[in-house]
Amino acid sequence: MQKKLFIFCSSFILVFLSSCQKVKAAADCQLRTDPVKLEAPLTRYKLKFDASKIPQELAKYPKGGDIKFSFPGLASCPRQITDENNPTMEIVYENILHRCGADLVAIGQHKVELIYEYSGGIELICNTTTYTITEQPSSCKAKATYTTGIGDVDSDWQIVISDIKLAPNYNGLDVVIGKESQSVPNPSFGTEIVPVPPSVKKAGTHACKIYAAKCTTDPDLGLSCSPGSSPIYITSFEIATRGATPRPTTTPLPTPTSPPFCFYPPCSLHNYCIGQCDICPGCPGYNPTPVAQPDLQPICDQLSTRFKQDCWNCINRTDGGGHIWTAIGCLPTNLSLLLKDYIFTFGIGITGGIAFLYFIYGAFLVLTSMGNAERIEEGKQIIVSALSGLLFIIFSIYLLRVIGVNILKLPGFE
Repeated sequence: MQKKLFIFCSSFILVFLSSCQKVKAAADCQLRTDPVKLEAPLTRYKLKFDASKIPQELAKYPKGGDIKFSFPGLASCPRQITDENNPTMEIVYENILHRCGADLVAIGQHKVELIYEYSGGIELICNTTTYTITEQPSSCKAKATYTTGIGDVDSDWQIVISDIKLAPNYNGLDVVIGKESQSVPNPSFGTEIVPVPPSVKKAGTHACKIYAAKCTTDPDLGLSCSPGSSPIYITSFEIATRGATPRPTTTPLPTPTSPPFCFYPPCSLHNYCIGQCDICPGCPGYNPTPVAQPDLQPICDQLSTRFKQDCWNCINRTDGGGHIWTAIGCLPTNLSLLLKDYIFTFGIGITGGIAFLYFIYGAFLVLTSMGNAERIEEGKQIIVSALSGLLFIIFSIYLLRVIGVNILKLPGFE
């Protein structure tokens, strides 16, 4: 019995201790880097933890300590004190690296922690996280040009290389023109010029590939450059035949088409047509190409028997162009008819009717007020609002016609 009691108590204590450990578990703080993409070679960058979860973590421990950055993989690297409200650490080559070594800027993954150091010990505030420094890709730009002649096989051709950026592991370029290869050790970050070999000076188009290379100089063997596996820049150039100039590469432009500006004079003037206005409706020779209309029959077939016949009659109408059946009835697909017969006419009718009903309602309130000042005032406001709205609608339609017809000459506003 005592043995069972001892096992039970031991298990209870272990569970209690494990729960206490969970209470002190570190937070998953988000780590940001500046710049966001870390590419070697680096001399300066920043690390910043999300400070939103830090206060609740600090509440678990006594006050009076310091928030510090720590690099678990670098035991010799001193911990850096930071602000708990803005936990940021700036890695500067001159200040930090001489104490931590070049590992902080090396290519690969780096571990970092945010810890709390106080008299009682060291606690992990933010879980260990990693950030990655990648190899900066090599790149450059190049173009072919000639210094003498008129661009033919007798000219002195050369490749002009600019905007050179090499990854840390490379210190040279390997330029391949045709089957010829030329090395450029220790290129400057300005411009490098590579002459085109005489064997390549033949009429035609020639490919040029540029590789990042690792170059070494041996006293006995001389310069030796080993190019990378894939080119960092590919271009081509044309050497014209003797006495000719290179043909520039051009992008074909689409053939311009003349839009039917039928709403501009003289086409916009009724009963005034001249020969070049045969594209205007109403003018002699006007014969537009009919536009194929989509088959709307399947839409009508999906409706109930109650609306199916009306839908068929709508889509088969021939007056004023095509029509389509909608939830509010048969509407024309022609913009001009839609504006004139529905938007302006039907819309004004509805808004005018609503304004008239509001006017009657306001008059009713005044007539039945029986001397109630508030009721009379409410009725007056309704009457004034109804008249103002009606006038606004009338003048807005007038302004739309003036702007659409006289100024912008938009079709469908006549």
